[in-house]
Amino acid sequence: MAEHDYVIANQAFPATRTDINAALSAIVTQNSKSSAPSTTYADMIWYDTANNILKMRNEDNDAWISLWTLNQT
Repeated sequence: MAEHDYVIANQAFPATRTDINAALSAIVTQNSKSSAPSTTYADMIWYDTANNILKMRNEDNDAWISLWTLNQT
């Protein structure tokens, strides 16, 4: 489960690499976790693991749209 604010801070190299790896991890896991990401963007994808629902942020970035309910069993 990964979440990232998608802002790579201006920092020394080892911390920058860690920040980039965290951002990539969030991307490949569709920001999956049991609660909504704290930083959101329009059209962002989030997999709600608490309810097994794939959600997308709306264009105004003020609400989540439920796309699919997934069965993980």
